[in-house]
Amino acid sequence: MTVTLGEIDYLRFRVLVEHKLRLCESNEIIFHDLREIYGTISPECVTIRKWRAEFNKNKTLVVHPEHPGRPKITGLGPEVTKVIQDNPYISLRRLADTFHHDKKTIRRIIDEETEYIRVCLRFVPHILNNSNKIQRMDYAKDMKKQIKQFEKSDFRNIVTGDETWIYLRNYASFVFRRRGEEPLEKPRQAIGDEKRMFTVFFSGEGIQFIHMLPKMQTMDSEIFIKEIIQPLDEQYQQQRSKDDRNVWIHFDNARVHTSKKTQTCNSRSIFTQLKHPAYSPDISPCDFFLFGVLKQELKGKLFRNEDEAEQAVTRILNEIHPSEIQRAFRNWIYRLDYIIAHDGNYYNKSKW
Repeated sequence: MTVTLGEIDYLRFRVLVEHKLRLCESNEIIFHDLREIYGTISPECVTIRKWRAEFNKNKTLVVHPEHPGRPKITGLGPEVTKVIQDNPYISLRRLADTFHHDKKTIRRIIDEETEYIRVCLRFVPHILNNSNKIQRMDYAKDMKKQIKQFEKSDFRNIVTGDETWIYLRNYASFVFRRRGEEPLEKPRQAIGDEKRMFTVFFSGEGIQFIHMLPKMQTMDSEIFIKEIIQPLDEQYQQQRSKDDRNVWIHFDNARVHTSKKTQTCNSRSIFTQLKHPAYSPDISPCDFFLFGVLKQELKGKLFRNEDEAEQAVTRILNEIHPSEIQRAFRNWIYRLDYIIAHDGNYYNKSKW
């Protein structure tokens, strides 16, 4: 292959020579190696000797020149620090307007001249007061004790459930398109978009009960009892022998779950209720596990009617292997340990 001056320039020869100088090769070897590969366009011996002297002096042959333009802005660190201390929620744009520099410069100054980093705030469901935290700790201790007993039977004697909304049109955030094709658009989910309420109960054996609330109906105590609790109770009555009816049921503190009618129905059923503390979705398996799996699988699914949605939800839920559910129940115990060890605060996986 013929190499011309247009294909390799002066700077690249300096890089090659510097590499060989770092390998302690002699001027003659460097000259012959380069001449053999690049021919007459390679540097002469006198040039290599000159570059060796430069290398011995500067320890490099390749220097990045300073780009022309205005000098780098420095020294604002203390002033930026003071503003951030006064208002840690201040935006980069506001800081840029305050110091009359662009956001890129302010971001660099924060990184290089201050001890601050900009992080996203962690979402919590509720601002817990001392009473809430004490209640969460007390309930967590009781729940852990009971759930540990269920672990011996792979959690087959505990059934937990909750409600969630499922949209008929579930837009994905990303999609593959051929190069050159117009990108698709993703509309924002609106309150008025068609959706259905699903109630799901599951145990360590798998999904036990799925209920979809029809259009134009509202979930209340009567529907919850008649269409969910009573059928679930009958199902367990048929499945279990008289000696194997120590079944506990768990759900959160939604009004339909805590109403007097629901509590009366529970007291007459096969179930013993496991109490749940207020404002605590972080220790509800439906919230920290099941519904996340379900809605991740539904991304990109656009249903024409509620029957298609019900079939898809049922299929996705029934494909969850019992071993995954049992792992979620063990994570439930792990989260309860966190609540107890951290004075009732919300679970934070980065600190545990």
